[in-house]
Amino acid sequence: MKSTIKRYPNDVKDWWNKVLDDIKWAENDFTTGFYTQTCFITQQIVEKALKTFLLDRNQIVQKIHKLPVLLDRCIKIDSGFKKFITHIKDLDQYYISTRYPPSFGGAKGDYTKEEAKNALNLTKEIVAFVEKKIRT
Repeated sequence: MKSTIKRYPNDVKDWWNKVLDDIKWAENDFTTGFYTQTCFITQQIVEKALKTFLLDRNQIVQKIHKLPVLLDRCIKIDSGFKKFITHIKDLDQYYISTRYPPSFGGAKGDYTKEEAKNALNLTKEIVAFVEKKIRT
């Protein structure tokens, strides 16, 4: 059985503050040339944003890291999330590939400035979308 995230009164606000802090982290990494790290944190930001939406809608949130699974749960509540289906796998890949060597599923090299820029832009688009959906 997968463990779940328990809901507490300030959860949505607390989770959202983590999202906003992590965006600053990603922007700093990007500005200083840490493109692989930028890609990693974009996955984390979107994961937290989707979980924040689910918590806002009083959903039980499992401790998982698969963005397509989280996105699918969001789509079941709000079909507007469908517009991110095409690109969510791009961000999802960064969870493993940015942290491990190639022999353990990691990328064969560092991610480029362009890849990091695209990841950051997509992340900001998703975050802006989720922010409009949060009710609490």
